[in-house]
Amino acid sequence: MSDVDHKINSFLDNNYKNQEIVDLITKVK
Repeated sequence: MSDVDHKINSFLDNNYKNQEIVDLITKVK
C-alpha cells in the first residue's frame, strides 16, 4: 500500500469513528 493510500484510509477511518460519535450524541438528545 502506498503512502497516499495509507493516508486516505486513515482519513476515512477517522471520519467513520467521528460519525459513530455523532450518532451516539444525536441518540442521546
